[in-house]
Amino acid sequence: MAARLFLSLSLLCLAAQAAARQRVLLYTYAQGYQHASRYDAAEALEKLGDEHSFSTVHLDEPTQLEENGWLDQFDALVFISTSGHALTPQGARNMRRYIEAGGGWMGIHEASDTAYEYPWYGRLCGAYFGGHPFIQHAEFEVAPDHADHPSVTAVPKHWDVFGEVYHFSSDPRALNHEVVLTVDPSSYISNDATRKELNAIQGAPHPIAWYKEGNLLTAPKGSVGGGVDDKPDTKRSQRGTGGDGRSFYTALGHTSASFRDADMLNHILGGLQWVLASPSIRSASADAPPTAPGTRYVGGAPAISPNATTPAATVGSNRTSGAANVTRVGVPDAVLGKAGAAASLRPSTMAVGTGSALVALSLAGLFVLQ
Repeated sequence: MAARLFLSLSLLCLAAQAAARQRVLLYTYAQGYQHASRYDAAEALEKLGDEHSFSTVHLDEPTQLEENGWLDQFDALVFISTSGHALTPQGARNMRRYIEAGGGWMGIHEASDTAYEYPWYGRLCGAYFGGHPFIQHAEFEVAPDHADHPSVTAVPKHWDVFGEVYHFSSDPRALNHEVVLTVDPSSYISNDATRKELNAIQGAPHPIAWYKEGNLLTAPKGSVGGGVDDKPDTKRSQRGTGGDGRSFYTALGHTSASFRDADMLNHILGGLQWVLASPSIRSASADAPPTAPGTRYVGGAPAISPNATTPAATVGSNRTSGAANVTRVGVPDAVLGKAGAAASLRPSTMAVGTGSALVALSLAGLFVLQ
């Protein structure tokens, strides 16, 4: 009997571990230009979560962010081609506090064209969007000094990509972001600014993807420009300071096809895994303070509020298998109704990362009953 009880307790521990995947928020709300590819990116990250043991919550409606403490359950926030006023004042306040407490952030493509009214967001991202020429092929290059960063270890050193070559309003290196990917200026046609003009604004070589660890929100002592400096009327309590976590941004990801490309998937997965390994979040370090955001390795589903104001809140999957780690909140019906999606939706309030745990719990119960 003692042996059976020991085995049962062991299985319960395994069940808790299985249910305790790191949890990632995929945020795709856009006010302005609407990249259809942001939903393809979300689906790609959901699949990567299945394959690499992290859970995802897909949010396409900003008012959920207004609920105090809701963000604290996440190990990282991923802004996927968000644009314009993607944060309400209360949502922005909660997000700023989340980053100040050590939470992680990753931005994809148009995420740099977001929240211009909050300079701390520009500092978190590294730079604001400054424009782009027409869609075309260009050659992107891994920065030799940072070739060992997980976001670029599994991509070509000279990488041909079809999409938009983003220009930026300031140099992310002025905020101590480390550039891992640049673009060869001779490989594409810039019809909105000369190379000399771009170098003066965003630095050289031309930055495309970068990362930073620690001090994510503090304003620089001198002016950087490009919207990342605090405005004279910015209240001291809203300026943003510190932030011990990790930030990663990539300007790639304009087309839907890019999120079916193995190199692009390696790029975003490597960046996200680096963010998720930050010692500032509870799931990655036993030394993280108890007030730090993130999963607590005790299992369970994310705290989706029953009082959420999201329209037609639905929890479930857009795939027919391997999707126990996917939650959708406020995603438009037009997106959920894509071919093959509607049939697999399973309304629920607790459907994230629980599949393996239920199997282990069932086994444990059998041993106890014998």
